[in-house]
Amino acid sequence: MKIFNYSSYKKFINDLISQMPRSGRGQYSKIAEFLRINTVVVSQIFKGSRELSLEHAFLLTQFFGFQDLEKEYFLCLVQKERAAQHDLKNYFEAKLKDLRIRSQDLKQISKNQELDEEAKHQFYSQWYYSAIRLSTLLPGHDNAEAIAEKLKLPLGRVREAIQFLLKYRLIIEEKGKLKIGPQKTHIGADSPYVIRHHINWRLQGLQNMENLAPSEMFFTGPMVLSHDMMKVLKQKIVDLIAELQSEVKHAKDEKMACLNIDLFELE
Repeated sequence: MKIFNYSSYKKFINDLISQMPRSGRGQYSKIAEFLRINTVVVSQIFKGSRELSLEHAFLLTQFFGFQDLEKEYFLCLVQKERAAQHDLKNYFEAKLKDLRIRSQDLKQISKNQELDEEAKHQFYSQWYYSAIRLSTLLPGHDNAEAIAEKLKLPLGRVREAIQFLLKYRLIIEEKGKLKIGPQKTHIGADSPYVIRHHINWRLQGLQNMENLAPSEMFFTGPMVLSHDMMKVLKQKIVDLIAELQSEVKHAKDEKMACLNIDLFELE
């Protein structure tokens, strides 16, 4: 459930609570206790016409554990509802629109530490840097020989790539075994390396099409749709990616895969 899909902070909170276990029974009382106000006041706010103060709104973001951008959006929703002047409401509405656009930036999904420019240039130049790094998560793939065999790459090339990955702590070596490192990788849509990154992995996908396994799939769907529906599709895809990234973190490391998703206009 994404706050950025809401234009009313009251509806968001009510919907959020309703989806909690036991339909959120007792949550409004907990909110009242946390905000140090009467439960009647909480009811007047979320079930009536009374508005949340900015101080209480800020505390509420802490109560629910909102992330920075979610917190900013929620506070902006409250300020819009509290604004008496039409122009002021429009001001906050414009800020909300900007925050919704920012929420679609995949940089917000992954708060990873970035590599320096030199390292990025090399890392994203070839698909196998990322593949070798991810391979170290698989059981039995903690050495150059096993990785080279799995990825069907020359051993010398794998060893060279491993030295680069070790240098930038994208992988580490412990007791002679390779492991995933603390350094993270992520590039946004505005990166000069993003096109090469997309091309590298889509080429791998094209090669795999000829030997499609039952567990794999490819989908191509040309369509005609409205401008609004195009925005809806993009938001749903962004939400799906965020959800999948969260679930994948808790999944067992059993196989390596690549998910490619494209949505583009034909001018």
